[in-house]
Amino acid sequence: APHTRAERMGEALFARWNPQHQLSEPARAFAHMTFRDMAADCLRHAHMSTTGLSPVQIITRAHTLSDYPLIFADALNRDLRRLWAVPVSGAKQVARQRTGPDFRPLKRLVLGEAPQPELVPEAAEYPWGTIDEAQEAYQIETFGKIYGWSRQMEVNDDIGFAAGVGPRFVQAARAFEAT
Repeated sequence: APHTRAERMGEALFARWNPQHQLSEPARAFAHMTFRDMAADCLRHAHMSTTGLSPVQIITRAHTLSDYPLIFADALNRDLRRLWAVPVSGAKQVARQRTGPDFRPLKRLVLGEAPQPELVPEAAEYPWGTIDEAQEAYQIETFGKIYGWSRQMEVNDDIGFAAGVGPRFVQAARAFEAT
């Protein structure tokens, strides 16, 4: 099945980016394939000949198939999940995540500090305290960026550059989130 092959190739590509990953047995067959090798394999399984085609032509034709882009999606998703799972410091450790039903402004009640305890003399009445309240408004917004990956980058890369893309995206997202 094309999706299964793409998943196995994606795992093999991910393992090349992250040597500590233990490859599953089905993915071992794809462990040392280059982008061109993976593209040619996808074309052959789609009953398309690669005879006489240059690496650029092979990769270009493979992009017309549905399973070839799935290889990169699988590898990149594995890498991003791994990188995002690393514990972070700062606001995420003391704040909680909330969701909203849509993009309209939302309001939330914010409680202030609890009152400080006071010494209560014998037989005296406990003093009353209060907690201040405030209302905070927030709104869900969309942030993103498109990153261009060209055919030339893919043909010339042979795995090297692509391995650094995931960590850079996670680092940029975490830095943005911290602001």
